[in-house]
Amino acid sequence: MGTRVRTAPARRCAARLFAMVALSAGPVSAFAVVDCEQAGPTMEAVRRCVLDQQQQQVDSAYRSLARKLRQRNPDAAARLAKSQTSWAGFAGDTCDYVKTANPQQTIPSDAWLNCWVDFSQARVRILKKWEAQLTRPN
Repeated sequence: MGTRVRTAPARRCAARLFAMVALSAGPVSAFAVVDCEQAGPTMEAVRRCVLDQQQQQVDSAYRSLARKLRQRNPDAAARLAKSQTSWAGFAGDTCDYVKTANPQQTIPSDAWLNCWVDFSQARVRILKKWEAQLTRPN
C-alpha cells in the first residue's frame, strides 16, 4: 500500500508535467491533452490518446489533399502517397532516436511522443498548405 501512495502523486505530477509540455507545444496539442486527460488512469493511456488524435489529424489532412489530387493530377497523387510513406518512416525513425538519445532527460515515452507531436503538427501544416495552394484560383 505504501508503494501506491508514493506512485499516485508521482503519476499525477507526471500527468501535470506532460499536460504543461503539450499545452505549450501549440493549439493542436492543447486540444489533444484536454480531451485525453480522462483517457485512463495511466500516463500510457493519455499518451495513446494523444498519439491517436495526432494520427487522425495527419490522416485527415492527407486524405483531403490526396482526394483532390487524384481528381486533378493522378501522378502527383501517387507521388504524395510515396511522400507520406517516406515521411512516416522518417518521423518514426527520428522519434526513436530522440527517445534513445533523450537529450532533454525526460521519460523516454514522453520524449518520443513530444517528438511525434512536433512532426505530426508540422506535417498537417504542410499538407493543408499544399491543399490551399491546389485550390487557390490561378
